[in-house]
Amino acid sequence: MKKVNYLFILMFSLVLMTTSCKKEDLTPDPQNITKADLVGNWDFVSLKFDVDNNGIIDDDETYTDCNQDLLDAYPYDYVTLSFLNIIMIENEGTLDIHTDCVNSNNDPIDDSSYTFTFSNNIINCENGAWIFEIQNIETFFTTNPKILVLKVTHGGSFAPNSIYTLEKRIN
Repeated sequence: MKKVNYLFILMFSLVLMTTSCKKEDLTPDPQNITKADLVGNWDFVSLKFDVDNNGIIDDDETYTDCNQDLLDAYPYDYVTLSFLNIIMIENEGTLDIHTDCVNSNNDPIDDSSYTFTFSNNIINCENGAWIFEIQNIETFFTTNPKILVLKVTHGGSFAPNSIYTLEKRIN
C-alpha cells in the first residue's frame, strides 16, 4: 500500500508541475526600429503602386528602375527613391533623397537634403510634406542586409499608398 501511495504522490506532483494556469505565448514581441537602425544609406530596390481604383495609377506592376513612360504619364517624380546619408541628432535627422530618374535636361529630379523626424515607425520629412510608414517591423531584424519597406501615407510627388523597398548599403 505504501508503494501505491508513493506512486500516487509522484504522479500527482508530476501533473502539478506540468500544468499552468496561464498559457505561455512563445511568440516574441517584435522589436521596435530605432533611429540608430535608420542611420546610413538605403538604396532603392523596388516600387509597387497600391493606389485604389479612384487613384491615378491602378496597376499591379513592380518597378525596379526608373520608368520614363511612367514619369511622362503621371505627376509623380519618384519612381526610384533612395535615402542616403541619414544622420540622427536627438529627435531630428537629415537625409538625402535621391532618385535615378532624370528630367528633360538629364539632371536628377531630386538629389537634395531634407530634415525629418522619426517616431512610432513613421518617417516624417519636412514637417509633413512627405510621410512614410515602415511596413516590415516584424521582419526588419531578420534580413541581412537590412530591408526597409515604406508606405507613402502623404506626399504630393509620391503616388499615395505606394510601397518602396530599400536595402541598407553595407559599407
